[in-house]
Amino acid sequence: MAGKVTHIPIGISHAGRTLALHANFDPADASALSRGTLLIGGTHGDERATVAILEAFVAERLDSGILGQPVAALCLHNPDGHAADTRYNARGVDLNRNFPHMWSQDSEEPSGDVPLSEPEALALHDLIVTRRPAKIISLHDR
Repeated sequence: MAGKVTHIPIGISHAGRTLALHANFDPADASALSRGTLLIGGTHGDERATVAILEAFVAERLDSGILGQPVAALCLHNPDGHAADTRYNARGVDLNRNFPHMWSQDSEEPSGDVPLSEPEALALHDLIVTRRPAKIISLHDR
């Protein structure tokens, strides 16, 4: 892989913060991620270690050129929750519960009005559906 990290905006949070994907491939290559791995951190804003781990990975490894496959990292899926040091996004929704698979309004955690009601969840969902990563790793702590 080339040793150049590309920063790709994939969406905007409820409060207007950019969701940035960091990739070691040309974003014009629509099939690259289907051969690679998507890493996700910061879905819960108070799980700060996941953000730090992925930011270090991007800085130390993604740009190194040593990775043998396409890799993309969404270090901070929930920038509003991260800024407020809370699990939830700016509307008080647990983004992990806002995806269509097994969505329930009766979830223990606030799941949003409908599946994909939150712009952060919709942006990640659209990325996954359009780019179809071969592997997805979502980091959590606690």
